[in-house]
Amino acid sequence: MTRSPEGALYDNSAVSSVVNILTRQGDGPPHFYLLEDAGSFATYHIGVGASGLTHGLAWAVDASKLYSGVVANDEYTDQTARVSVTFPSGDTAK
Repeated sequence: MTRSPEGALYDNSAVSSVVNILTRQGDGPPHFYLLEDAGSFATYHIGVGASGLTHGLAWAVDASKLYSGVVANDEYTDQTARVSVTFPSGDTAK
């Protein structure tokens, strides 16, 4: 998060702050990951993903699910999927 006065660099309507979201970029040989978190109130978070640099294309794929729901009438579920493909410029393209 960028707070003022740096927020003026992005837009004049950014009065107090700007949220800058950076996504995962593929680099290096292909690699994979698996994550699993668990917490109280039957909360769990699982995710899988892969990224890499293949034939000059940087790619990344992610999917995850977050669930929490032991408390009556207060269940929460979030499912996310993302695909990113870029053609890097400069020395990173191999």
